[in-house]
Amino acid sequence: MGFEAQLTEILHKLPQSRQTLLFSATLPASLVEFAKAGLQDPLLIRLDLDSRISEDLETAFFTIKPVEKEAGLLYLLQEVIKVPIVDPNAPSESQSTNGKKRKRNESKGGGITPQSTLIFVSTKHQAEFISTLLRRANYPVSHVYGSLDQVARRENVDSFRSGLTSILVVTDVAARGIDIPILSNVINYDFPAEPKIFVHRVGRTARAGQRGWAYSLVTSHDAPYFCELIDFLGRRVVWNGAQLRQGGVSYSRELALGTIPRGGLERTMEWIENVVRESNELSALKSVALKGDKLYLKTRGGQTGEMVKKAKALMQEEGWRLVNPLLGIRCFKGLSNDSYGGGTG
Repeated sequence: MGFEAQLTEILHKLPQSRQTLLFSATLPASLVEFAKAGLQDPLLIRLDLDSRISEDLETAFFTIKPVEKEAGLLYLLQEVIKVPIVDPNAPSESQSTNGKKRKRNESKGGGITPQSTLIFVSTKHQAEFISTLLRRANYPVSHVYGSLDQVARRENVDSFRSGLTSILVVTDVAARGIDIPILSNVINYDFPAEPKIFVHRVGRTARAGQRGWAYSLVTSHDAPYFCELIDFLGRRVVWNGAQLRQGGVSYSRELALGTIPRGGLERTMEWIENVVRESNELSALKSVALKGDKLYLKTRGGQTGEMVKKAKALMQEEGWRLVNPLLGIRCFKGLSNDSYGGGTG
């Protein structure tokens, strides 16, 4: 990544009688060649975590139309994870009782909670739009992306770790290196283009014996990539209806597939449309985010004919249109919450 010459020069200045250890999250061909030049009789120890996900991780996949993704995200936060909202009229955490700003090290929250959620998006424009939209829904949100100023990035991550914000919106570039050991929830707002990226994302939760959940939104454009993930993980896809066995779903060993109840989506979509229409800032951010999303879809790479064929067959299955098993009980019980237009219908 542009440092080979400098590293080679440093290695040449070191004594020959030494012990050198090289650690890397990945091992591309260029790094293998460098290692051969810089290491003496190296022993490779590989933790092959790319091929599996934690046994303590539970997953659910939600089929959705592209225009419904924002509503689907809000539904998951409100009805499934139940992230608490804040009172918009309450004084800011950064303000003291006499109106003076607190020093940075004096602003303390309650730390990571079972509702703390990491949301993965494809571009920095999506990160800015989604963060702003969630704030309008009264969620405390931080966001991080690659080109964000380093000081702002660190402060935003610290706010999430300390509990001042309960949601952190990130891109894949920014998420590398973020370590939050007791995080409980990850949402793939934009579906990953490769199975290994999925493994990396969901690996932010269900660590060190802790349980964790990964929720993913899957559009028709994402179906081939979802099929590739099915093959990669080697797990069975289950949905509501006759295909679901009597014993229910094992969310840690199976891939639960299904949609979100229409009532909840429609009411939340109406709320989003009104908020975006009334806000010049949100309207502009959404326009830029849509353009960035189109570019992302073009550049994330196509899928093989086999995966496209599997995707078409999957979308014809009844499970693509039935309510996800995770939400089935909630749906049939008729839970509702109209705090900003959400609800299960």
